[in-house]
Amino acid sequence: MAGVILYRRGYAMTFISQTSQNPRNTQNRLNRLVNDQRVKFLAVGGLNTINGYVLFVLFEWLFGGTLGRFGYMVSLLLSYLIAMTIAFILHRKYVFKVKGQLLADFGRFTLVNLFGFSVNAFLLPVVIELTQVRHIYAQAVVAIIAAIASYFGHKYFSFRRKKHSNPATVAATP
Repeated sequence: MAGVILYRRGYAMTFISQTSQNPRNTQNRLNRLVNDQRVKFLAVGGLNTINGYVLFVLFEWLFGGTLGRFGYMVSLLLSYLIAMTIAFILHRKYVFKVKGQLLADFGRFTLVNLFGFSVNAFLLPVVIELTQVRHIYAQAVVAIIAAIASYFGHKYFSFRRKKHSNPATVAATP
């Protein structure tokens, strides 16, 4: 009986030690997920898409009906300018974590966003005029399309850095 008790105690200790490691493993997986650049990009991009959409709706509410038939384009321009500035700061600081080359990064970021804006500016009137759907609903759909197009530009162009062959050079770069 004593052997069985010791065995049960040993089994219980093994079981407890395995379960005590699970929260650590879960924490490690969560840390890897949170620190994954793709996840950060999606989070910032999603936040920026929501931010741009909320700004668009706000500007439509403030003066959408007072600027004529295509007043929604003014709302689109204002919302893009504000959202783009916020997105640049968030992408630069939290997603890509780059330093230096501020003007070059902002220039490339602006080009990618101008492309996204162009996609949006082209598709928004098309969707509105063809479907007669309300401006705010059309923008919700078009913003998603523009965000997907912008993803690739930011990933491969906006914050690119030359790869260094010597890891010590990367660490020493300001």
